Amino acid sequence: MMQSHSLKLSPGGDDDDDKVKFDNEGVEKEVFVLTERNEELEQYMRLNNVLIDGIQKLEKENVTDKVLKIGEKKENQEREVERLEHKEQKKQEERAMQIQLLREGKRPQFPKPVEKRLLELVDQYKELKKNGKLKKHIEKHRKKVMLKDKKKMREHNQIVLGEG
Repeated sequence: MMQSHSLKLSPGGDDDDDKVKFDNEGVEKEVFVLTERNEELEQYMRLNNVLIDGIQKLEKENVTDKVLKIGEKKENQEREVERLEHKEQKKQEERAMQIQLLREGKRPQFPKPVEKRLLELVDQYKELKKNGKLKKHIEKHRKKVMLKDKKKMREHNQIVLGEG
């Protein structure tokens, strides 16, 4: 669709010896055609909800969803920091208790890892009960264990019965 342009060479003797000049009418027509096509393209992109650089525009719903996700992420981070601080506080209390026992002349008691885990679980369940989430947690845990048992039974049956 490009039109051929007539070329006019500048007369010799000037500094413009090597320059080529285009016919003004041909150039103006070509520029007009290009601007029309550019406007059509921009209109098409606007109608199809696309920015000029090809990236889709974000709708309000998408933006609010992303903001909510960021807020949830921040809440989760705060909860995790609080949990870690609580855990650190427990360690410091245990350490203080051991030092107290040493000062009294008694032998400090160092709980076994199993005992520590049980105490953590007791604290966790107390916290869940306080927040009213204990039933939901127990139900999820029960389902998780049930699925593991089913998987183990399936694997056991494949081995014993030779099912494939």
